[in-house]
Amino acid sequence: LNEANLFQLGYSLQSPLVQYLLIDGLLVLTFSLIFAAYFTMRQTQKKSLPLWDKTSKRLLISLLIPLVTGGLFSIILLNHAPELIGSATLLFYGLALVNASKYTFDNAKYLGYAQIALGFICGFANQWQWSLLCWAMGFGLCHIVYGMVMYRENKG
Repeated sequence: LNEANLFQLGYSLQSPLVQYLLIDGLLVLTFSLIFAAYFTMRQTQKKSLPLWDKTSKRLLISLLIPLVTGGLFSIILLNHAPELIGSATLLFYGLALVNASKYTFDNAKYLGYAQIALGFICGFANQWQWSLLCWAMGFGLCHIVYGMVMYRENKG
């Protein structure tokens, strides 16, 4: 397991581990979107702002184009270079955040930069252990730190 890739070890899309990881990722994405929608609606109601206007449409388009492109590209990578999926998801998510940051909090771009940096580290390391570590740092630790910074900024 030291230097090997999960797929080089004989794992395929039919493997229980790979299916578990895919289902886990889809569940995390689904719950993230649900919570984001909930907290956004709560904030707009609290501030008596419209939920859906030109800016929110632009934000959604700016976020979704790189995100959907990265998701589809990751599906392509499943058949050709599955070891790069971790890197690709971090890179495209980071690009989506940087692209959408012009319609939201300005410091969201720094979260995007961190995701992009982790995506490159993950891609150059090209080992499944690094992919898991970079994913945990990018989709876990970076979001926790960003959330704490945002909470502190908006509290005071």
